[in-house]
Amino acid sequence: MSGRTLFQWKTTGTFLPLRSRGRCEGHGPTGLLVKDRLSGVELKKILIVDDDAIILKTTSLKLKANGYTVVNAADGAEAIAAVREEKPDLVILDINLPRDVSYGGGVAWDGFLLMHWFRQFKEIKDAPVILMSGDDPAEHKYRAFASGALAFFHKPIDHEKLLSLIRRTFDSQADKGRRRFEGSF
Repeated sequence: MSGRTLFQWKTTGTFLPLRSRGRCEGHGPTGLLVKDRLSGVELKKILIVDDDAIILKTTSLKLKANGYTVVNAADGAEAIAAVREEKPDLVILDINLPRDVSYGGGVAWDGFLLMHWFRQFKEIKDAPVILMSGDDPAEHKYRAFASGALAFFHKPIDHEKLLSLIRRTFDSQADKGRRRFEGSF
């Protein structure tokens, strides 16, 4: 992906070319805050964890088209590595992931175990997590919210609802930051 030109849709209705490098399929070097070249606005980084390549691709494309930097992981080990290296602002996490046999022993990662691990890392402990699953929602929805998930989506995902939730979440975080800053005078 390195060196390939990507496009960022701006609210002005124009496309701006941006460069892609590293693991991050969005814009800029990995592990750094990524900013839009013209506006200087920080682009939010979202980690998507799913073993389904179609879900990863379609969700990534939708998020990139709406101005987000996207990092993908297909299993638990990749997700943990991505969190440490990329420091995402939000995680979209599948509940059902394949056993990780490449690290000798077959760790049975699932979204709930990964959420527990994420809360141990200072890089992501406060980042919102959106859980998703293709299984019966009644089976996982209560546990998802009890585990601290921001939301639960049943697959196939309604991308418009997902984007709306993400926008509201980041807007809410920005409002809290402004209020805290304004209150410190």
